[in-house]
Amino acid sequence: MTQKVDRRIQRTRQLLHKALIELIMEKPYDQITVQDILDRANIGRATFYAHFPDKDALLLGGMDEDHFDIRLYLDEAEIAVDEGKLLPCYSLFRHAQQFYPLYKAMLGGNGIEMVKKAFHKHLVHAIEQRIKRYAPTVSLPLPLVSHYLAGALMSLIIWWLDHEMPHSPEEMDTMVQQIVMLGLERLSHEQS
Repeated sequence: MTQKVDRRIQRTRQLLHKALIELIMEKPYDQITVQDILDRANIGRATFYAHFPDKDALLLGGMDEDHFDIRLYLDEAEIAVDEGKLLPCYSLFRHAQQFYPLYKAMLGGNGIEMVKKAFHKHLVHAIEQRIKRYAPTVSLPLPLVSHYLAGALMSLIIWWLDHEMPHSPEEMDTMVQQIVMLGLERLSHEQS
């Protein structure tokens, strides 16, 4: 019996999240009401509030699932490290390209600020872990370097989305690698 309840809860959350994502691609987030979400998902108000206190919680709760779990896209195959890629981001750009309307609506220049902040937080954590593992000789404080790299990567993603992806995911990854590796090599040499 418990498994059936869990499935119903999961299905309800999926319906609500899907409805919100569809609405985000149609109109600005601040114009979307809980009632719009309920109408789209065909779910009652009491059911919504049994799962989420507001639409922000629904949105942020979905960031660790499906399209916006950044760990899935920055944690590429270990072979990327063997190729000299400290910050493999090809799959992140590829995924953003695949779901371009969604990424543009959420992360583009006119995107949703709380999504950008949460996305940045995930980036910082993922980058910090990679630096600890693959470039431990960096002379500057780790939080400083990881925030800098995350901010730069966020800025590039936003630019790329707002300019309708003028370079392929492969090209973006190559350019990011060049920028990141030049900076980290210099920092590592300065410590020596």
